Amino acid sequence: FFDVTTNVPDKFERYTDNNPIKKEMNFYTLEEFTQFISVVDDLKYQALFILLFYNGLRIGEANALLWSDVDFNTHQVNINKSISTKIRDNDGNYLVSTPKTKGSVRILPLANVPLKALKSLYDYYSTYDGFNDSWHVFGGIKAIPESNIQKAKNKYVRLSKLKNIRVHDFRH
Repeated sequence: FFDVTTNVPDKFERYTDNNPIKKEMNFYTLEEFTQFISVVDDLKYQALFILLFYNGLRIGEANALLWSDVDFNTHQVNINKSISTKIRDNDGNYLVSTPKTKGSVRILPLANVPLKALKSLYDYYSTYDGFNDSWHVFGGIKAIPESNIQKAKNKYVRLSKLKNIRVHDFRH
């Protein structure tokens, strides 16, 4: 092809990155998480961090949950969308999309701890005028901005005197 008589890629060594950036994965043990959650004084953040920790959700998946996605009878939560509060559409609404991968669309069982936390949050929100199942589980009418979640997490990390981990690391 183009008078090239050899396969050019075969003449070179494969590229290897000798200095890859290593992502450090941090997490809390159950004991550390118990210490962390003991200082969380806001019901919505308490339920959020419990769901992230126990069910391994990504923050966008948790933040996109509507009450219609939570089934208290079967003790399940339907993960079928993700939300980015960093990006807005032309109308100023947060960008809702499908989860990261096809395998990320799933129905997860709720163990007693996250079930109890979500039920307490549901009972709290249900006292609000106009409450319905199309409200966001975390935030109400609108999802919580990720920057607010980050600030809350940092506050509770300081109060609990634990190592600082990323919000994403709660899922590990």
